Amino acid sequence: MAGSLWVGLRGRLDGERDRWALWLPVAFGAGIGGYFQLASEPPMWLGVAAAGVSLAGLVVLRRTAAGVAAAAGLFLASAGFLAAELRSDRVAAPVLERRLGPTVVEARVLGVDKTANGYRLLLDRLAIDGLSSDRTPRKLRLSLRNAAEPNLVPGQRVRLRAMLRPASPPAAPGAFDFQRFLYFAGVGATGTGFAPIAVLPEVPDQALDAAIWIARLRTTITRRILAVLPGDVGAVTAALIAGDESKISSAMHQAYRDSGLAHLLSISGLHIAIVAGFVMFLVRAALALCEPIALRFPIKKWAALAALAAAGAYALLAGWTVPTQRSFLMSALVLVALTIDRSAISLRVVAWSAIVVLAFMPEALLNPSFQMSYGAVIALIAGYEIAQPAIARWRAETGWWRYAALYVGGLVFSSLLATAATSPFAAFHFNRIALFGLVANMVAVPLSGVLVMPAGLIGVLLMPFGWEAIGLVPMGWGIAIINWVAVEVAAWPAAVIKVPAFPIEALAAITLGALWISLWRTRWRWWGFVGVAVGCLAAALARPPDLLVSPDGGLMAVNPSGGPLMLSTLKGQRFMADAWLARFAEDQPAALAAATPGTNARCDRFGCVYRAGRHVVALVTDPRGLPTQCRGATIVISAVPVRGRCRSAITVIDRFDLWRAGAHALWLHDDAVTVQSVRDYRGVRPWALAPEQRRRTEDGGAPLSSGATGR
Repeated sequence: MAGSLWVGLRGRLDGERDRWALWLPVAFGAGIGGYFQLASEPPMWLGVAAAGVSLAGLVVLRRTAAGVAAAAGLFLASAGFLAAELRSDRVAAPVLERRLGPTVVEARVLGVDKTANGYRLLLDRLAIDGLSSDRTPRKLRLSLRNAAEPNLVPGQRVRLRAMLRPASPPAAPGAFDFQRFLYFAGVGATGTGFAPIAVLPEVPDQALDAAIWIARLRTTITRRILAVLPGDVGAVTAALIAGDESKISSAMHQAYRDSGLAHLLSISGLHIAIVAGFVMFLVRAALALCEPIALRFPIKKWAALAALAAAGAYALLAGWTVPTQRSFLMSALVLVALTIDRSAISLRVVAWSAIVVLAFMPEALLNPSFQMSYGAVIALIAGYEIAQPAIARWRAETGWWRYAALYVGGLVFSSLLATAATSPFAAFHFNRIALFGLVANMVAVPLSGVLVMPAGLIGVLLMPFGWEAIGLVPMGWGIAIINWVAVEVAAWPAAVIKVPAFPIEALAAITLGALWISLWRTRWRWWGFVGVAVGCLAAALARPPDLLVSPDGGLMAVNPSGGPLMLSTLKGQRFMADAWLARFAEDQPAALAAATPGTNARCDRFGCVYRAGRHVVALVTDPRGLPTQCRGATIVISAVPVRGRCRSAITVIDRFDLWRAGAHALWLHDDAVTVQSVRDYRGVRPWALAPEQRRRTEDGGAPLSSGATGR
């Protein structure tokens, strides 16, 4: 039996030999994912040894195709693991581990973004009072709350007073890890800045580096755009041309998210493809008008190279963010393929671009934009591969109505594929799925390709002459329509489905199932629906925690069966509360102190006592409440040290536990309690040092960086 199964499996693999290479980036990504799932930082020799052993296996097994494929997969997985190790070591820099200030900060301005509550500064080349140079972070993010526009430009050196703090830890086990995100962005501290901000004199004859020059160019372009197109029309225009989303109002941002159009605001494959395609069309048309050139030279290849240059310039102008880099790389591979007479759009191009992106930025694997964009592209290419015979039959028949039907059907089919491919990632990262994105995209995407982006390109080209309004005004007409569509669709009933948080294992099963469907060609591809179904079932059956505690114990949440999420207080810690509400797929919390008698809770100024089945949970916020709140409690969660004063409790989580391990989640069973902390979930890593390691570094040990982990 086993022999026949092996023979059948080998036969199917042999029949798909030309698709084996498509699984190499999956293996590479698996190695990266394995690195980030570890609970402690591995030694560098581990990745080197694994890559060396698998490479030796590749040499030994080179005589058989199956052996080569297996060894190549192991080598790519080892290489992905090693790439993540090297990247983590390369970006290591001092990280602030405790609050500091008020203190004086001198720094260079890298960027200024508008936020809902003021402005945000990104600073580098820091000099901070109270920190030696070897303990000073590489970059700093400062919020200016309720402040007037600072009128700063990138490259200026400033001095201001600020309160500094470490990056916020995850709000719950499995929640977004802001510390990891900032670690790989080179940002070692956050904080709040205070006016006035003094602009220091520029150093004479100091040349601007390329990044500052481009940032100033983006700032200038944004101001020119807003001078022609005020309000959200101009703000969205600035986002599409210069990659500056900060000027868009919160209401419009939310409308784009709820209508499924948020992808239009991030410079990605769609925008770069439109710009490259438009430039290629213009250059090829212009060259075709010159008969000697058109007949003697490969003008299509010349146009492709011009489009490549335009796409690169646009990517740099848009800020060279991770999504932009990824999109440019894919477009570059397509355009280079055209110049060497190879297939421009194929899964192989996608595969190689993914390997290159992940080799330079392994952390991008965890980024929702990477997952959603690659998911959409793979689904589109694979979907059209499957549908190609039917499309060819329709094209073979004449009749204008068939071409019209193909166009409309293509829009619907493409939107369905992209929506299906990106929905699992949107549900996992944002706990929401836009139901009517298909309708909104059917209007917005064609309008972007036909009017918005071409007109914007014309506006940018005419900007040096002061004639940018010629292109920006028509672009504004198109964006006004898209804004209206976003607002209208977002207002429809049930426009958004909120999804409770589910484990990453469920997302992995869905992703692998979808890849199985997309990357294979023969009928066994449909076995991938088993993986998708298993992942969806695991997500649906995931049980949310019954209790949550914030990292400082200042906020606690109770999740009663059949009732709304109840918080210990509705004042303060709004960010934490909003993160918890999203994870529970709820809109508004209830106050635990105002709970109805049916919830079995009673509260006073010292804390609350909550009864759930056989469990009595004491939520203590004041040390004076310990004697009364602990009486008869089986579970004690305390924002203050307990120090053995709750002897009857089976489970005790006090201030010291929260300090050591971060936010806690608890699941209550009939006769037991399951506890998981943020530290349990993510371990001790360079971006999340344990408190005892932090204390050693602060007392004069190693610098506050990944070097302190003992790598």
